[in-house]
Amino acid sequence: GTPAAAYIVVKLDQQQINVRSGPGRLYPQVGVLLANQEVPAKGRSSGGEWIMIEYLGVSGGTAWVYSPLVDLIGGDLPVVESPEVWKKKLKTLG
Repeated sequence: GTPAAAYIVVKLDQQQINVRSGPGRLYPQVGVLLANQEVPAKGRSSGGEWIMIEYLGVSGGTAWVYSPLVDLIGGDLPVVESPEVWKKKLKTLG
């Protein structure tokens, strides 16, 4: 069968955590998750510090959380490049 989808659970010692539009504290906050909340995980930053989650209600339907604040359950996550990284790569290639 298909592998179980990965998801995150917000750690119990966190009352709420910030959800951001990109993998870093400089990205704007787009919402919050509450302690013990479960959300599907879609990917991670190259360093693994940030996890991309399914977050409906924002453009693209995905957002990011800081990985030490959550427990990752289930499969390995693919590395997702942030838009800035892509722009830099395109400049280098072009």
